[in-house]
Amino acid sequence: MVLAGALFVSVPQGSAASPQPRAIVVDARGGAIPLWPGVTMLTDPSHGLGIADVTARRDEFRVPDTAARNLGPRDEAVWLRVELRLNTPTDTYWWLALRSTPIDEVDVFLLRDGRLISRDFRSQGIAYHSQRTPFRFPAVGLEIGPVGQYEIYIRLRKYLSLALFAPLTLEPLPLLVAEEMSTQAVQGALFAICICLALYGFGAGLLSREPLYGWFGLFALSNAMIPFIYFGFAAQHLWPSLSNPRGDSVLFFLVLMTASGLFFVDRTLEAARASPRMSLAMRGAGVLLMALCAAFAIGVVSPNAMAMVVAVVGPSPFLLALPVALRRAWRGDPVAYWVFAGWLPHAAALAVGFAMHRGWLPWTEVVDHALQAGGLLDLVTWIVVMVIRESAVRREALYARDEHVRLRALAETDGLTGLLNRRGFGARIPRLEAKVRGGGGFALYLLDLDGFKAVNDRHGHETGDMVLKRIAEALTVIARSQDLACRLGGDEFVMVVEGVESEEVANRIAERLHAACIDALAAPGLDPEGLGVTIGYGLAPQDGLTVEALTRHADRAMYAAKRAGKNRVGRGGDRTAATG
Repeated sequence: MVLAGALFVSVPQGSAASPQPRAIVVDARGGAIPLWPGVTMLTDPSHGLGIADVTARRDEFRVPDTAARNLGPRDEAVWLRVELRLNTPTDTYWWLALRSTPIDEVDVFLLRDGRLISRDFRSQGIAYHSQRTPFRFPAVGLEIGPVGQYEIYIRLRKYLSLALFAPLTLEPLPLLVAEEMSTQAVQGALFAICICLALYGFGAGLLSREPLYGWFGLFALSNAMIPFIYFGFAAQHLWPSLSNPRGDSVLFFLVLMTASGLFFVDRTLEAARASPRMSLAMRGAGVLLMALCAAFAIGVVSPNAMAMVVAVVGPSPFLLALPVALRRAWRGDPVAYWVFAGWLPHAAALAVGFAMHRGWLPWTEVVDHALQAGGLLDLVTWIVVMVIRESAVRREALYARDEHVRLRALAETDGLTGLLNRRGFGARIPRLEAKVRGGGGFALYLLDLDGFKAVNDRHGHETGDMVLKRIAEALTVIARSQDLACRLGGDEFVMVVEGVESEEVANRIAERLHAACIDALAAPGLDPEGLGVTIGYGLAPQDGLTVEALTRHADRAMYAAKRAGKNRVGRGGDRTAATG
């Protein structure tokens, strides 16, 4: 908005034309000479006047009552006249430059002392490589050398109902080339940046299947093509052998930019969630504009109709999404803040461009590049918006993953002891069996509390829960990170110790488990009278290759130990060791 305000402030300065034209003195030193202060104008509604006609009507030329270098929208042809005076001889070869590329016909006549000495014609209907000069804009070499009075007559015509710009300068060739090389370098870099952003958007959209990136890619592509076509670089570098309907192509990408902006903003602000009707309106407008682009491409819609659409719907993404954006900004949503940060300069640039093409603003380099600058700023903020949105999606994904892990842990963990429950134990069985198939071994221990029911009945469930927790703590202390300690239910526990391959080691671990459990039951606060722990175990692969087979073996060993007197370790058969 500051940019727009500054440009509007400059209007009075640009439109303050001199009441009397003055002859432009050609300086022999060879610097750039602006010609607008000496311009007078004659309109040609019939498009039929020739050079003889207008030279006979010199007295009818008038100083333009328009903004500086901006003749406004015109359907008629326009003749401009500039009087030059060369007071000292010069060997500088001067070029007339008209740095406004979207002009359909430019016819330049040079007269010295009332006699025609040269004529040059430029048209967008002529392919670039067929033009007589190598510049992307109308530039004509003038034979200004001998001292005398010169007149330049310039006939301008534009086919579309848009403003006709006349930023005329007289420059020596080296200066003209140097300025053009600088402009080519800057515009080439900006074009490359926008194309890279477009490719990023299309690639990210294909990989993530997120339409948001695709709409960003279309918006970036439009922002790349609009200035590249408008300023004549496309005709020079992309299609030099084709006659270039430059204004038509720009209109196509302007509408495409608006359509992709509608879809992008709808997706970014999640308008369907906040306001389904507004979202439907935005998407509907986007579909209609896409259809309009297709109709324009095949010639069903005329360029003038397209220009009218551009003028009407240009601000539509801002106006349609404004209520949703304000609502989200009020809630402190950073996405909405950045959307506004992009909208404001882009809206100002659109306003400046509209005002200039209606003839309300003077033509300047800054004004002519306002839309390009606004589009680039919008692209930058949209990148920030996508980063914020992607970060939010990533956070949601991480939260969902953590929540899944938490819920899975709850589902697989015994609520009282914190050990794995039967479900959690079952989920880890495939890993254990895979290790056995790979040549590894492990021991599976089944533990059952002796006298637990009597303690529960005599002292209550609180004491019973404390007993179970003490046993769980004992198992946790002994278990390594790769071992498993589980409560299967009631007073039955299971422990799996990996890397056990000999019966001697397995039995030593069983004795250690039994001793740790007995110590836990003898801790203060518990009455160990009548309590004991019976353990049965099986060894893989000696007793079986599956957890199910080992569990059956350990279960038989445990009940054999109980029959032998309880509170002891059982290996199976007659291999039962009394411990208590």
